[in-house]
This record gives sequence, structure tokens and C-alpha cells, in this order.
Amino acid sequence: RSLVDFCVRRSVPVTLLMWTLLIGGTIALLTMRREFFPETAPQAARIVLVYPGASPKEIEESMARKIEDRVVDVEGVDRIETRLSEGTGGITVKLRAGTDADKALEDIRLAIEQITDLPPEAERVRVFDFQPNFPTIMITVASDAGEDYIKRELRVIRDDLKSLEGMGTLVEIGLRPREIHVD
Repeated sequence: RSLVDFCVRRSVPVTLLMWTLLIGGTIALLTMRREFFPETAPQAARIVLVYPGASPKEIEESMARKIEDRVVDVEGVDRIETRLSEGTGGITVKLRAGTDADKALEDIRLAIEQITDLPPEAERVRVFDFQPNFPTIMITVASDAGEDYIKRELRVIRDDLKSLEGMGTLVEIGLRPREIHVD
């Protein structure tokens, strides 16, 4: 016996199944949440360290390690990534999937506020929720006409896009900064 044979001989259950799927699909289509830019909860926190004039090693020893040691014990923390440079640094705290991000951010702030031996010259440590930035449009410009021409045309495109209402952030990647060489 085949499926076709069953469907022909038992038309009532097959018809009921078909109507159930059609009605269920219609209800799902009408009640489904649709968004152009879906709302996403941040699954990371960004900690900004500012210590004017300090080397990366000084920032690591006097601030970053202390903060990492406190934050690693916060519930929901999955991974910590630290990047330091002259006078500043950033710590990205990745959260496990399913973690309540608002509660985790508040716990991270509280853990950092409990640190009492940060350098007095350093600015106040700031904690932000890490907002994902999804590119909507990506434009690639290439030409054999030369770099100056490409930069000029990109400025025109950038200015046109900025003039549009509701335009978000524009990010330019791959352009070399202008250099002046003196011989």
C-alpha cells in the first residue's frame, strides 16, 4: 500500500489534516512578529578603562586584572577579552546564551564598584551594553582611475547617504589615510 492509496481511500482524515495545516499556517502568518531590524538583546558588556599617560602594562596591572578577577565571578559570564593601548583599554565580557543581560550588566557594575584600589589618576570605569551593529547595505567601490578619484567619489556617496532621513551609522573600510611626505 502506498501513501497515495491511503489518501484516496481515507479522504476524511486527509482533508481534516489539510484544513488544520491551512488554518494553523494562516494564524501563524497573521500573529508572527515581523520586523525589518529585529530587536536583539545585547549578549556582551563593554567596560571602558581610561588612564591618561599610562602604558598598557600599567593599565593591565593596576586596573584590567583587578576588574577581570571581579567580573569573571558574575553569573552568566562566558568569556572575557581585554585590549589595552596607551592611556586606554577595553574589556569585552561575553555572556552565555540565555543569560538575562540587564541583570548581568548590573552585576558587573556592582562588582566593579566594589574595587577600591584603582589608581586615583584613572577616570571612572564605565560599563556599557554591547549593541550589535548589523550592516544593512554594503557598497564596494573599485576603479582603475586611482585612489584620489575613488576617495572623491566615496565622499559624494557618503554625503548623499547622510542626507537621507533616518540614516544610521556609516562605516568606511579600506581607505588609506592621507599622508604627506617631506623630502
